[in-house]
Amino acid sequence: GRGDAHFSQQNFKAATEDYQHATRAAPKHAEAHLKLGMSLQAQQKTSEAEKAYRAALQIEPQLALAYNNLAAMAPQNRTPAKQTVAWAEKAVQLAPDAAAFLDTLGWAYYQAGMLDKARTTLERALARDARAADTHYRLGAVLTALNRKLEAKTALRKALAIQPQHPEAKAALAKLK
Repeated sequence: GRGDAHFSQQNFKAATEDYQHATRAAPKHAEAHLKLGMSLQAQQKTSEAEKAYRAALQIEPQLALAYNNLAAMAPQNRTPAKQTVAWAEKAVQLAPDAAAFLDTLGWAYYQAGMLDKARTTLERALARDARAADTHYRLGAVLTALNRKLEAKTALRKALAIQPQHPEAKAALAKLK
């Protein structure tokens, strides 16, 4: 519909209005709530997005993307690490081969201080998508925290080879030199 067209054009304000209309017209339509959440998240309206994702999951509890996006937004919403990990684990349980979901889970483990799980999960994500600069950066951050500096430099350099202006990877690599 129109919301999808607006979303694809990155007109998230208009998309949000369209999806809000859709959720009012069909309150039991999980996908409308999911798309509303995505549109709100794209505008950094994370607490409103969280409500939309939770509404989608109440209707359709198997929406892996909603769990993943809740976990990805968790730091902005000051969600406890335990809840963040639970959401990310649920997303991976529902879609075990999704590299982006493994990336979110690995980062959730890192933020929860579960460094070994973070490392192996991010490595699984990279085995599925070796071109994900953010995942290489996150692996570099985990390896730095594990005091594996040489491996961390390699991961950060891979992130920069894919995305030369990756700000976090540049800063992290500069700190390791």
